[in-house]
Amino acid sequence: MEMTSFLLIEDDPEDIELAKEVMEDCAHPLYIAKSGEQALELLEGKSGQMIDPMPGVVLIDINLPKMNGFDLLREIRQRPEMDNSLVFMLTGSEADEDKQRALDENVSGYIRKTITTDKLLNALGWHRSWQLCSAKKTPRVYEA
Repeated sequence: MEMTSFLLIEDDPEDIELAKEVMEDCAHPLYIAKSGEQALELLEGKSGQMIDPMPGVVLIDINLPKMNGFDLLREIRQRPEMDNSLVFMLTGSEADEDKQRALDENVSGYIRKTITTDKLLNALGWHRSWQLCSAKKTPRVYEA
């Protein structure tokens, strides 16, 4: 099994708990940043911890404090080590323009945050990388 990690950039505690619940069945580490700035610090190893291995799946909240999700996406896309990462945008917004903007940015998926755990698994489940979480293991969660 290919080793990867997951990076969640989310500032809402309830959504962070949902992600942790989803990751219970995943053997790969979940790194959590509560802002775009924290995410960049994690990727650069400036937070005192280095993401290892680099994330294969990145989940970005669109409405982050200070740096919004689209600005963070552009920063991530400039990093060659992130070229193969799948990026999903998360939002509580019902605005069609947010969805269109995300699709224009060629993200792997757009997920509304009103989603339940089962629906989140289904939304991610179509993608082959999510199969990396098929074996029940002790999850490793790292919060910045």
